[in-house]
Amino acid sequence: MVISQIIREKRKQLGLTQENVAEYLGVSTPAVSKWENGTTYPDIMLLPALARLLKTDLNTLMSFNEEMSEIEINNVVLKVQSLIQEDGFEKGFQFALDQVRAFPTCENLIYSLGVFLQPSLGLQSEENQNKYREELAKLYFRVRNSENIEIKKKQILFCSICTAKKRTMTKPPHC
Repeated sequence: MVISQIIREKRKQLGLTQENVAEYLGVSTPAVSKWENGTTYPDIMLLPALARLLKTDLNTLMSFNEEMSEIEINNVVLKVQSLIQEDGFEKGFQFALDQVRAFPTCENLIYSLGVFLQPSLGLQSEENQNKYREELAKLYFRVRNSENIEIKKKQILFCSICTAKKRTMTKPPHC
C-alpha cells in the first residue's frame, strides 16, 4: 500500500477529517487532499508528526519492508514480462533493475528476476546479450553468499554458465 492510501485509511479509522489533519499539522486542507490523492507527498519533516497523529509508525506510513513477499515478487516478474511484451526488453530490464535498487537485500527478488530474464537473452543482439548477461551476472553475484541454499546452488550454476560464455563477453562477470 502506498503512503496516500495509508494516510486516507488511518485518518478515516480515527474519525479525522482532512481539515483536522491540516489544522493539527499546520498545513492547508488542499495539501492533505493532495497527499491522499497521491499528487504530492508530505514534507519529510512532517512525517514523524503525521505518523503520531495517525497512531502509526514511520515504517508503516512509508510502507517500508526489507523484503518482498512471494506474491509481490511474482507481481514484479509479471510486470517485467508485460513491459517486455509491450515496450521491449530494455524497458522491462530497466524496470527489473529499478526494483532491485528499491529492495537491494531481497535475494528472492534478485534471483527471481535473474531467472526470468536469462532465457530472453537469446532473443537479443549479440552486443545486447553481452551487456545484459553482465548485468545478470552482477545480480547473481550479489546472492552468492545467500543463506538460502537453493538460491546459492542455482546462482553457482548460472555463474558457471556465464564463465563458459565469457569468451563472447566484453568483460567477464565476477563469478
